[in-house]
Amino acid sequence: MKTSPPRNDGSGEAGFTLVEMLVTLTILAVIAGLAAGALGRRDPTPAPRLVAEQLQAIILEARSDALRTGRDTSVAIDLQARTFAYPPGATPLRLPPGMSFKGSLARPATGGSTAALVFRADGSSSGAELELSSEGSSARLEVSWLTGLPRVISARAP
Repeated sequence: MKTSPPRNDGSGEAGFTLVEMLVTLTILAVIAGLAAGALGRRDPTPAPRLVAEQLQAIILEARSDALRTGRDTSVAIDLQARTFAYPPGATPLRLPPGMSFKGSLARPATGGSTAALVFRADGSSSGAELELSSEGSSARLEVSWLTGLPRVISARAP
Protein backbone atom coordinates (compact mmCIF):
# COMPACT_ATOMS: atom_id res chain seq x y z
CA MET A 1 0.00 0.00 0.00
CA LYS A 2 1.28 3.39 -1.02
CA THR A 3 1.31 6.29 1.39
CA SER A 4 1.84 9.91 0.65
CA PRO A 5 4.95 11.61 1.96
CA PRO A 6 4.64 13.23 5.38
CA ARG A 7 3.40 16.81 5.30
CA ASN A 8 5.27 19.58 7.00
CA ASP A 9 2.84 21.35 9.30
CA GLY A 10 5.37 23.96 10.52
CA SER A 11 6.11 22.40 13.87
CA GLY A 12 9.73 21.58 13.08
CA GLU A 13 10.80 24.54 10.91
CA ALA A 14 14.16 26.18 11.50
CA GLY A 15 14.17 29.89 12.36
CA PHE A 16 13.71 32.37 15.18
CA THR A 17 10.68 32.96 17.28
CA LEU A 18 9.18 36.39 17.63
CA VAL A 19 10.42 36.62 21.24
CA GLU A 20 14.01 35.80 20.24
CA MET A 21 13.91 38.42 17.51
CA LEU A 22 12.54 41.10 19.89
CA VAL A 23 15.21 40.34 22.51
CA THR A 24 17.96 40.64 19.87
CA LEU A 25 16.60 43.94 18.56
CA THR A 26 16.33 45.32 22.11
CA ILE A 27 19.97 44.46 22.84
CA LEU A 28 21.10 46.10 19.58
CA ALA A 29 19.09 49.24 20.39
CA VAL A 30 20.71 49.52 23.84
CA ILE A 31 24.21 49.12 22.37
CA ALA A 32 23.49 51.72 19.66
CA GLY A 33 22.18 54.15 22.29
CA LEU A 34 25.29 53.76 24.42
CA ALA A 35 27.59 54.25 21.43
CA ALA A 36 25.71 57.37 20.30
CA GLY A 37 25.89 58.83 23.81
CA ALA A 38 29.64 58.26 24.01
CA LEU A 39 30.20 59.94 20.64
CA GLY A 40 28.00 62.90 21.55
CA ARG A 41 30.06 63.76 24.64
CA ARG A 42 33.28 64.50 22.78
CA ASP A 43 34.90 67.80 23.68
CA PRO A 44 34.80 70.20 20.72
CA THR A 45 38.05 71.89 21.85
CA PRO A 46 41.03 70.54 19.91
CA ALA A 47 43.76 68.87 21.93
CA PRO A 48 46.72 71.06 22.89
CA ARG A 49 49.05 68.77 20.94
CA LEU A 50 47.04 69.37 17.75
CA VAL A 51 47.20 73.16 18.22
CA ALA A 52 50.94 72.93 19.00
CA GLU A 53 51.47 70.99 15.76
CA GLN A 54 49.52 73.64 13.81
CA LEU A 55 51.71 76.32 15.38
CA GLN A 56 54.78 74.25 14.54
CA ALA A 57 53.73 74.30 10.86
CA ILE A 58 53.40 78.11 10.92
CA ILE A 59 56.83 78.44 12.51
CA LEU A 60 58.42 76.09 9.96
CA GLU A 61 56.91 78.16 7.14
CA ALA A 62 58.38 81.38 8.58
CA ARG A 63 61.81 79.76 9.01
CA SER A 64 61.74 78.35 5.47
CA ASP A 65 60.83 81.75 4.05
CA ALA A 66 63.73 83.38 5.92
CA LEU A 67 66.16 80.83 4.51
CA ARG A 68 64.71 81.05 0.99
CA THR A 69 64.57 84.86 0.74
CA GLY A 70 67.68 85.66 2.75
CA ARG A 71 65.68 88.16 4.88
CA ASP A 72 64.43 88.10 8.44
CA THR A 73 60.84 86.99 8.97
CA SER A 74 58.73 86.94 12.09
CA VAL A 75 55.67 85.22 13.49
CA ALA A 76 53.44 87.82 15.15
CA ILE A 77 52.08 86.71 18.52
CA ASP A 78 49.18 88.77 19.84
CA LEU A 79 49.03 87.98 23.54
CA GLN A 80 45.70 89.72 24.10
CA ALA A 81 43.87 88.23 21.10
CA ARG A 82 45.68 84.88 21.63
CA THR A 83 46.70 84.57 17.98
CA PHE A 84 49.77 83.56 15.99
CA ALA A 85 50.12 84.98 12.48
CA TYR A 86 52.42 84.34 9.55
CA PRO A 87 52.77 85.57 6.87
CA PRO A 88 51.64 89.13 7.60
CA GLY A 89 48.03 89.57 6.57
CA ALA A 90 47.25 85.83 6.70
CA THR A 91 44.41 84.50 8.82
CA PRO A 92 46.00 83.95 12.23
CA LEU A 93 45.90 80.74 14.23
CA ARG A 94 43.60 81.54 17.15
CA LEU A 95 43.82 79.57 20.38
CA PRO A 96 40.47 77.93 21.19
CA PRO A 97 38.48 79.19 24.20
CA GLY A 98 39.43 77.30 27.33
CA MET A 99 43.00 76.66 26.23
CA SER A 100 45.64 78.39 28.29
CA PHE A 101 48.94 79.60 26.92
CA LYS A 102 52.17 80.50 28.63
CA GLY A 103 55.66 80.81 27.41
CA SER A 104 58.86 82.72 27.16
CA LEU A 105 60.16 84.59 24.16
CA ALA A 106 63.53 86.21 23.67
CA ARG A 107 61.65 89.14 22.13
CA PRO A 108 58.72 89.85 24.47
CA ALA A 109 55.95 92.32 23.76
CA THR A 110 57.08 95.90 23.89
CA GLY A 111 54.45 98.49 24.70
CA GLY A 112 51.50 96.68 23.10
CA SER A 113 50.27 93.15 23.33
CA THR A 114 52.16 91.86 20.28
CA ALA A 115 55.39 89.90 20.51
CA ALA A 116 57.44 88.41 17.69
CA LEU A 117 59.29 85.20 17.05
CA VAL A 118 62.00 86.29 14.61
CA PHE A 119 63.81 84.04 12.11
CA ARG A 120 67.05 85.20 10.56
CA ALA A 121 68.32 84.54 7.04
CA ASP A 122 70.65 81.79 8.34
CA GLY A 123 67.70 79.90 9.90
CA SER A 124 68.41 80.85 13.49
CA SER A 125 65.68 82.43 15.59
CA SER A 126 65.02 84.56 18.61
CA GLY A 127 63.91 81.35 20.37
CA ALA A 128 60.80 80.46 22.32
CA GLU A 129 59.27 77.99 24.75
CA LEU A 130 55.48 77.75 24.62
CA GLU A 131 53.09 75.60 26.63
CA LEU A 132 49.46 75.05 25.70
CA SER A 133 47.07 73.35 28.10
CA SER A 134 43.41 72.50 28.25
CA GLU A 135 41.44 70.37 30.71
CA GLY A 136 44.22 68.16 32.01
CA SER A 137 46.27 67.79 28.84
CA SER A 138 49.12 69.93 27.63
CA ALA A 139 51.74 70.22 24.92
CA ARG A 140 55.00 72.09 24.93
CA LEU A 141 56.64 73.60 21.87
CA GLU A 142 60.28 74.63 21.85
CA VAL A 143 61.92 76.74 19.15
CA SER A 144 65.70 76.50 19.20
CA TRP A 145 67.44 79.87 18.99
CA LEU A 146 70.44 78.28 17.25
CA THR A 147 68.71 76.26 14.52
CA GLY A 148 65.25 77.87 14.55
CA LEU A 149 63.70 74.41 14.39
CA PRO A 150 60.44 74.01 16.31
CA ARG A 151 59.47 70.75 17.97
CA VAL A 152 56.77 69.51 20.27
CA ILE A 153 58.93 68.17 23.08
CA SER A 154 56.32 66.79 25.44
CA ALA A 155 52.64 66.20 25.80
CA ARG A 156 50.52 65.05 28.70
CA ALA A 157 47.01 63.66 28.52
CA PRO A 158 44.55 62.87 31.31
